[in-house]
Amino acid sequence: MRVACLLILQCLASAPALGQQAEAVALPAVPEAPASAAPEAAASAPPAAAPKSKAPIPEAAVAAPAGAPSEAPPAPRPVLGSRASPGETPKAAPALVKPAGQPGLKAFPAPGQPNPTPAPPPRKPEEDLAFSADQLYGAVVTKDLESLMAFCRPPFFFEGKAISTDAEIRRKWQTSLANQPLESVRYLGMQSFTYDEMVARHGKPPDRLAAWPLKSGVFTVGNLGGHAAIVLWRKSANGSWQAVGFHD
Repeated sequence: MRVACLLILQCLASAPALGQQAEAVALPAVPEAPASAAPEAAASAPPAAAPKSKAPIPEAAVAAPAGAPSEAPPAPRPVLGSRASPGETPKAAPALVKPAGQPGLKAFPAPGQPNPTPAPPPRKPEEDLAFSADQLYGAVVTKDLESLMAFCRPPFFFEGKAISTDAEIRRKWQTSLANQPLESVRYLGMQSFTYDEMVARHGKPPDRLAAWPLKSGVFTVGNLGGHAAIVLWRKSANGSWQAVGFHD
């Protein structure tokens, strides 16, 4: 009897262990993946979609194609009185067409502005008597023989003597300029007169100028450092002024 009780107690004591063993067998443990498997799984997984961003435009796409203008063409001017709908490019104003057979058309001045007076055509310097006289008197005070010869053509009068050749005119100027102390003399300007104006202001010319063609030209009186130098001018066929006589 005692032996039977001991056997029963041993059976009861071993019952939980057997239950636990049965539960362990019923639910086998899942084997752990090796440590190297986690990175491989992460590498094989598809990458997450990155947020979309605007890629920079390459310079090649910005550069204009060969032969194209470097600047964009100007936008067309809108037609007066027209309205463009939103998003619509305004129409260009039509080009003004000059009527054929009317070359002399002139633009009208803006309201409130005076009608401009057309400027006279420019005159050549040699056609201006004041310009020619300034050049000659300036050549006298600077003893510029070549400039003097450009205005003096035969027949030319030095005082009351007529000279008929260019060579003689040159010699006369050389002699006259060599005997004149003109280094400190300044040309101070001139005035022009017709023959009648000259007589009315300065009286009749001296007798030694009687051989001059006095009434066929224009007189200029130059102020050479306070000394008067008189030149008779005549307009040539080509429109330039030529000196006919010199008197000081």
